[in-house]
Formats: sequence, C-alpha cells, structure tokens
Amino acid sequence: MLVKDEVLLFIYVDDILVMSKTKQVYERFRDLLKTEFNIKELGKPEHILGVRVEFVKSGISLSQRQYIEEILRTFSVHKGNKGLHPNGAPLDSKKVSGI
Repeated sequence: MLVKDEVLLFIYVDDILVMSKTKQVYERFRDLLKTEFNIKELGKPEHILGVRVEFVKSGISLSQRQYIEEILRTFSVHKGNKGLHPNGAPLDSKKVSGI
C-alpha cells in the first residue's frame, strides 16, 4: 500500500513508469525529473512489458492474456490441435514418460 507521499518507479532501459497515490506528489516528482532530464509523458499506460494495464474502480487490473495467447500460438497449443496441450496441475507422474 502506498503512503501518501511515496512514489513508485518501474524502470526498464529508458522507460520509466511513475506511480503515486496523489496527483500532487506525482506532479512534484515529474517536475523534479524535468529539471534534470528531457522527458516525455505518454499518459496512463495500456501495456508495459507485455502486461495489459487497466484502470478499474477498485484499482488497477494487470493481465498477460495477449502474451499467453501468443505463446500458445507459437507452440501450436490451441483448440483442435492434437499435438501439444497444457497439462493439469499437479502433474500426474504416471502419465509422464520416463518416470
């Protein structure tokens, strides 16, 4: 849980996601960054590092659905394919060859 004056930074290479509980704290931090760096604000994120970000009443919803679907397509794991398919958990050792 964020304290009123806390700022969270998520940094990946040259991308920075800044989060704060209040707009005033965010703006103060942003203005401080602008004094040292040439920054560009892109607004609220929709995707970051393959994660979909949705702002909902109760907070923030994060989803990797698109990433998971891409992996399933890459490995031909989809409806109707009799080749690879996901296993349940826990794994049944009797169904695994070599065990």
